[in-house]
Amino acid sequence: MKRTALILPALAISFLAMGENFFKDGMEWRTEIHGTHDPSSPFVESTYFLKGDTVVDGLNAVKMYNTRNGETKLITVIRTDGDKVYFKNNPITSVWTLLYDFGLKVGEGCYVGMISSGWNATDLDPYTSYVKCTGYGELEGRSTILLEEYSTDLCEGISAKGTWLNGIGSPRGVTFSNGFDIDGVGSRLIEASLGGDILYKSGLAGIQAVEAFRKISARTEGLDLYVSGSDDPVMIHTTDGRLVKRIRTAAGQPIRLPSAGVYIITVSGHSFKLATTD
Repeated sequence: MKRTALILPALAISFLAMGENFFKDGMEWRTEIHGTHDPSSPFVESTYFLKGDTVVDGLNAVKMYNTRNGETKLITVIRTDGDKVYFKNNPITSVWTLLYDFGLKVGEGCYVGMISSGWNATDLDPYTSYVKCTGYGELEGRSTILLEEYSTDLCEGISAKGTWLNGIGSPRGVTFSNGFDIDGVGSRLIEASLGGDILYKSGLAGIQAVEAFRKISARTEGLDLYVSGSDDPVMIHTTDGRLVKRIRTAAGQPIRLPSAGVYIITVSGHSFKLATTD
């Protein structure tokens, strides 16, 4: 029977405490995959898990397996370096691909690749894109990193927006570190656990988020901030990532900002960059 983790109680989560990393032996991600963008359509459950230490290219790593339709197979190997998570699909190439960097600060970015094929795959170069951190948020009691995705680090023409659960991976599934515009809401992370301790559990949040984002807005009048469309806690950061205020107030009620400047406003996992004047 699975136990509720006491590792990071929701009230103790720091939205700037980047650098958590749960990619280790015993980690498991249960994912729901739909054949269409309609979450009510038939789905299959796909489970990814880390089991068994190994050494690849002289580096300590752990094997990642996938179970789907009753079949379990090795798909890649994973290694970590501090905040960063790397994977390698093919044993004959010495290239490791960055999967996640949970240490990203606002304005920073990196190239990440998508795990899409099994071990010994013939496609040595996984799909990669550039993601840039735009702020921090919260989803189902977990801190999140908000991202924009581009084809290159020139950051010309945003292709999509996405989210990483800090230390866990994408709320669309651990393999979706990028490709945020692929398959719409056709996949979602149901549950993530480490050694049986539940770190993240999704209700319908991943599905409802798309519609919710369309209803949320934020604006300023002088030093007063107005947020509409959500009664969730509002988090206010400076552009260098410093938390200024975390407050819950009724939608439409003013929130007083301390001084003029540029702020990152985060509510219900959605982020806004606003400038204020005295």
